[in-house]
Amino acid sequence: MATQPTRDEIRDEINAASDSLEEHQGTRWSGMSYEDGVIAALSWAAGDTPDKPMED
Repeated sequence: MATQPTRDEIRDEINAASDSLEEHQGTRWSGMSYEDGVIAALSWAAGDTPDKPMED
């Protein structure tokens, strides 16, 4: 099990997602559903995976 991210790490991911939406004028991951993204983000925030949701 991965360690749970800090509040600052979570805030960094939120900012990265917001910046990405502006930069790409939409999603970077057209093959991923909304639900897939939510699962990835919440799994990381819960400490279930070390994979940050905004990393390629």
